[in-house]
Amino acid sequence: MNIKTVFKYTLITVPLLFLAKCAAESAMPDINFHPVDKMRIYGKTSFGQECKLLFNVKYAPNDSFGMRQTQWIKVPTNLKKDGSYEAIVYKDYFTQMLSTWNVVAFNPEFQCQFYSQGGIAMLNLSEKSTVFKRQINCTHEDERLGKRVTCAVSNTHSIGFEEVSNSQKELEINIADKGLNAPYYELIK
Repeated sequence: MNIKTVFKYTLITVPLLFLAKCAAESAMPDINFHPVDKMRIYGKTSFGQECKLLFNVKYAPNDSFGMRQTQWIKVPTNLKKDGSYEAIVYKDYFTQMLSTWNVVAFNPEFQCQFYSQGGIAMLNLSEKSTVFKRQINCTHEDERLGKRVTCAVSNTHSIGFEEVSNSQKELEINIADKGLNAPYYELIK
């Protein structure tokens, strides 16, 4: 190879590497340190003070590039002695230069002593939905799978993926503990 050929390939390669680096960095969102679009999730739960309640919130980009990566964050709740709770979810938690990131789904996570999180009730946020209130039923399982908390969205025939409205600023989700080893039909009532 002569010097002209090496120089020509270098002039082509360096800008392409720079563009690839910029594209890779722009695919990852930045945290918005001043979010304003918030949604208040509140309700009551029959789980006691021995359990912590978190919401796992899933964000996805709304872009024209077809990149469907997602980001998850855990949002703690303020669980009170009377069983009521409140969590603030920021819909604009992530920012990005080339696309808008939105909350697309979330699920409750109970952290109880000696119990792990089992099956979860996933709630998808949708512009089409008009549901502003949802009931989630949970059970403490103590079977061959081990000790875990399993939850299901009521009025569905499968665990999870029930839609709720993305348009409101407040969403009521009541979470009931159906007791030890409650049958599945009790969870979808």
